Amino acid sequence: MHNQIPKQIKTCLNELNQKYEAVLVGGYVRDALLGRKSKDYDIATSATPEQVKEVFKRYTTFDSGIKHGTVTVVIDLHPVEITTYRIESGYSDSRHPDQIEFTTVLKKDCMRRDFTINAICMKQDGELIDYFEGQEDLKNKIIRCVGNPKERFYEDALRIMRAIRFSATLGFEIEPETKAALFGERQNLRKISMERFIQEFQKIVVAEQFDHLLNEYLDVFSVMIPELKQLSEIPAVWNRILNDLHDSPAVLTYRLALIFLHLSRFNADKIIPMQSASTFLMLAKRLRMNNEVTGTVARFIQNSQIELTPDKVLVKKRLNQFGDSFFDYLGFRKAYDLNEDIYDKISKQVSDIIGRQECFSLKQLAINGSDLKQMGITGTKVSSTLNQCLLWVIEGQVDNNKYKLLDKLNETLKGRN
Repeated sequence: MHNQIPKQIKTCLNELNQKYEAVLVGGYVRDALLGRKSKDYDIATSATPEQVKEVFKRYTTFDSGIKHGTVTVVIDLHPVEITTYRIESGYSDSRHPDQIEFTTVLKKDCMRRDFTINAICMKQDGELIDYFEGQEDLKNKIIRCVGNPKERFYEDALRIMRAIRFSATLGFEIEPETKAALFGERQNLRKISMERFIQEFQKIVVAEQFDHLLNEYLDVFSVMIPELKQLSEIPAVWNRILNDLHDSPAVLTYRLALIFLHLSRFNADKIIPMQSASTFLMLAKRLRMNNEVTGTVARFIQNSQIELTPDKVLVKKRLNQFGDSFFDYLGFRKAYDLNEDIYDKISKQVSDIIGRQECFSLKQLAINGSDLKQMGITGTKVSSTLNQCLLWVIEGQVDNNKYKLLDKLNETLKGRN
């Protein structure tokens, strides 16, 4: 385990331990004990920030988080964060400490950490320091807060989401007292930024058995996404969502679309299904989802009901409509409503169409705007005419041949005159 530590991390530990105490703590130690790869190297030291900079005066350093005791040292072009042992108090915003006091006592630093499995320390020689039986919790696959869970969640409400995320990604159970506090303090989530919440939520969305997690922690997620609670109040819709999620691959955009395509307008006692992605777009803006995810999910929702069958002409039209994103869309539709047989048939048709280089897009069309201009077709008519020609090719009315297309176009124009 110790041999997996990068050279620059070992250098930092060695330099600090010449005069002070320094250990690895948190993610790397946890993951190494679980046999997982990790790049989450968190060095904690008894040295103050000024003392850290003195130790590394031969290197480039900068105050990346000096208020919280963090100095970044650049070794072999690799930045390494080093943080002084500290005691925190007064969390008026349920996210950041109001006061920080540096300490030389490692245990006091560990007491402020979130979960026992993240408070295990490793010395330079590989010896473990475990004040809160974190190794035992790792062995038993338990997520447990360090000390009083209500206090830990009050101090930093984001820990509520982190507890669920660690449970989801590691396959661990949340210890009963910790779980009770998690639900009890859930309203404090309103105090954290939407960006931090959605980052954690999206990591949970792609976890195994997300359908169970969504159902179990609905009251927690609904603090920030009340639309989930609305959906759960319609049993037929909620059961459909859970079933779709159960069978869905762990793709963020698929799963978000499977949930939010069911968003509805409520009009008195009637539920009017949305026929567009407009409601989701408003939700995504409020949730601070990034544009790429939002755009993809909105497109899935917008097109969740369009016809998709193993008909070659229709498949070519869909390929033209979606372009390179068609395979993603096809995967979403498989998760939503396509059975395995239809999905396989459409996939084979797509492979055949692409393999034979059959035309389904304007860039493959044998004629272009210049050809039309020579015929006297200009302005907005160029685009509509090219699309008409593409439709003829897709439907098999004419071969994708320049002269045959121009002949067909001339015949059509003469017929109109």
